[in-house]
Amino acid sequence: MAVRVENSIVHTDFSFEKELVLLCRQYPKLYVVCMHQLRAGSAMVRFYANLPLAMRKQLPMSSTRWEIVFDNGSIIRFLAFNDNEHLPIPEPPVHAFVNYGIVNSNALSNMSQVAEPYSGKLATGHDGLFPLLFDGEFISVGDEFIADMKKIKRKLENDNRMHTMVMKKEPDVAKYPKAQEVLDEEAKVMRVFEDSLIETRKMDLDIKKGIRDLAKRGG
Repeated sequence: MAVRVENSIVHTDFSFEKELVLLCRQYPKLYVVCMHQLRAGSAMVRFYANLPLAMRKQLPMSSTRWEIVFDNGSIIRFLAFNDNEHLPIPEPPVHAFVNYGIVNSNALSNMSQVAEPYSGKLATGHDGLFPLLFDGEFISVGDEFIADMKKIKRKLENDNRMHTMVMKKEPDVAKYPKAQEVLDEEAKVMRVFEDSLIETRKMDLDIKKGIRDLAKRGG
């Protein structure tokens, strides 16, 4: 296993997304949540984009939810936080968070309350790794993660300005048709990419099913 904790420092050999996949394969019932400011599909695209092509094709993406489900019960789930009034806080325990652009302190604080250490047996190199927060560059793990989140929670409780949720303001491009065209094209490209990933996974599953059925018939 490439990811490891040495002297309170996390070391990795691959992209952290690949490391999380390897961890989910090694440990049963590991729960990873990947969050995006706008769409769950965007979180999935960001996650997949940092994986090798061969690994992408092997991942058991669910056909009904934005999640990757492993045979050992581990799950990587993708969530969107585009509604500041109804934040979809996941059920505990969550062992690892991947943050793709969430900056709302209330959301981060609330999510941290469902983070817990992994209850199963860990390899020596992974002691102190969970709970874990990865936001693209910064990694917070174990007791450090818990302490940081407690500080944020206390700050929110003591700062009256933070008690009011700040709504995300989207730019008004109604008066600028060209700008709206750019946004529409970006959304279209993202939807096509997401649909392509899902369709590719479906084709892989159909091929594997066909091979199994052929083997059962003695073909």
